[in-house]
Amino acid sequence: MDLLVHDVMSTDVATVTPETSLREAHDLIQARDIHHLCVVDENGRLLGVVSDRDLRRALSTPLTRDGVKETERLLDEVHVRRIMHSDPVRVNPTMILKEAARLMVSHRIGSLPVVRNTHLVGILTGTDCLRLIAYGPTSGVP
Repeated sequence: MDLLVHDVMSTDVATVTPETSLREAHDLIQARDIHHLCVVDENGRLLGVVSDRDLRRALSTPLTRDGVKETERLLDEVHVRRIMHSDPVRVNPTMILKEAARLMVSHRIGSLPVVRNTHLVGILTGTDCLRLIAYGPTSGVP
């Protein structure tokens, strides 16, 4: 029997809103030691995704050539909506895991938001898939 996305996905998803500052997003990524944030509205509907790579790119633009003060200003004044991917590849919880993994490979992405209808219910990451390979589906290893 094939494993499904919901068998492996993480349900403790770090989320932000489009109005979250880049500083808050950066701090959340650092604090949780993760690479992706899902951007949701007040009803939990998925609006986009922002990654640690997106944040690094945003902070290494010509706008930051003026130094630390300009970078600090951007972190506080620019919002996630400016850099998020607003139409991310997404999957549903009952998709076959192998198909979801193929999507990650073909799109060269490290995570897939998991949605039921339009509402975020989890996230499938490359780490989740590697954990399955390393420890098996019922190991409970973090």
